[in-house]
Amino acid sequence: MEGVLLLPTLFKKIQEGKKMISLIIPTYNKLPRLKLTLASINFQTIDRSSFEVIVVNDNSSDGTKEYLETQSFPFRIRGLHLSDNKGRSAARNEGLGKAQGDIVIFVDDDLILSP
Repeated sequence: MEGVLLLPTLFKKIQEGKKMISLIIPTYNKLPRLKLTLASINFQTIDRSSFEVIVVNDNSSDGTKEYLETQSFPFRIRGLHLSDNKGRSAARNEGLGKAQGDIVIFVDDDLILSP
């Protein structure tokens, strides 16, 4: 498919150009799936200093906030916690407002990234 770039290829291009990427993950009450998504990010083969992860917790009641506040990760991660459930689009926009990367990638909370 023309115009579609797989994540590993994109990561390689970013690493070569010394660009920073922001992965924004909106989530709502899907902690078990979110854990798998975050674990898959750990297996990426690019330099961990070339990306940041922003998890936007859309007022989950399943322990997501506590998990993000107590876990340590081998990559840069920030948890944003919304006080009201605003929906996926609003959560993405909140994350976008905090992103520091040159390139932004929106990742669903149930996506497993291949290395």
